[in-house]
Amino acid sequence: MASATRSQVSIIELEKKFEDRHEELNNHLDQMIVDIERIQSLLHMKTSQHQNEISSTNNENSRSNLHSYSTSISKVSLLPEHPKYFLD
Repeated sequence: MASATRSQVSIIELEKKFEDRHEELNNHLDQMIVDIERIQSLLHMKTSQHQNEISSTNNENSRSNLHSYSTSISKVSLLPEHPKYFLD
């Protein structure tokens, strides 16, 4: 009878250890989920920031290209129209 009682106590202790470990792992998993969500948020923010920088750079390049094109057109329009100037 004493043997059965010790076995029951051992089983109860093992169940308690299992429950404690299960709770510990669940808490750890919850923290990992929070960390992953934080990382996703930071990545999204950085990606948006990077896309804005690229867009800004593209806009600046477009303005620069437009200015260069306009300047070239202006220079061409200042050329004399008489064909003899182009005969070299």
